Amino acid sequence: GTRSTIMTVGSATLTVTPTTVVPNQRVSLIGSGFAESGTINKTGDGSSVRIGGVDVGTTRIKDGDVTNGVVLDSGGSWSTSVDLPVNSSTTTAGTVVLKVIDSGAREGVVSLTMPARTLTVSPAVGKVGTNVTITGAGFPGKNDKSSTSISTTVTYDAGGTNTASTTVTPDASGTFSVTLQIPNGAGIPSSNTVKAEFTDADSVKVLTTVSHEVPAATISLSKSSGTPGTDVAVTGAGFKRFAPLDSVKIGTTDVSPSPKPSTLEDGTIAV
Repeated sequence: GTRSTIMTVGSATLTVTPTTVVPNQRVSLIGSGFAESGTINKTGDGSSVRIGGVDVGTTRIKDGDVTNGVVLDSGGSWSTSVDLPVNSSTTTAGTVVLKVIDSGAREGVVSLTMPARTLTVSPAVGKVGTNVTITGAGFPGKNDKSSTSISTTVTYDAGGTNTASTTVTPDASGTFSVTLQIPNGAGIPSSNTVKAEFTDADSVKVLTTVSHEVPAATISLSKSSGTPGTDVAVTGAGFKRFAPLDSVKIGTTDVSPSPKPSTLEDGTIAV
């Protein structure tokens, strides 16, 4: 969201924009009523900026300026930018507290909302060898400091070696959209897993998953009935691509054509 939240502790007021954010996102902080002519994040000034009780880190405040830090004016007002960390506090959906303590030990706090990460796959049901579009939201986003960008690996996992994978960097709002091909070795039918994974600042792998379905193959007949010896055309769809025909049976009788054809690129076959 683009709203700002203001919370006052004593005489210190802290405002953050926006308030609904994703990990690694850059937010703007404005403070008033803090220590007159004080500092924040200057080397040795005893101040801190913390999220979920953990220091944000000097490189993420005011583009890493720790020599001068954030200088407060004579009235105790100031403004700066903070690139949110990527750790358990920000990768967990819910509310997290951001606290600023200046060199005069005055403090302000504000709450941030971290949305749940989501994955969607379109179409919701897809045949082997076809493409699906995978969309993610709530992932670590880009900010103005490119060195802090977080890559996310997206994988369609159909079991064993039957996987397709790509790497993406979500945009500033933590969203992405990629296209992957359903592995030709996926089961027909089968329920498979789509995964999106990134590594946080503590080297913890953060995994988000959603299931995706491959439908059963289908066949249709040119005639629904007939006497023995009647010719019937059989059309199939939803099979593996370029797969040789094993057999065509009516009951237990093998009526496969010779030579046996293979499925086409789209998984269809006609005999």
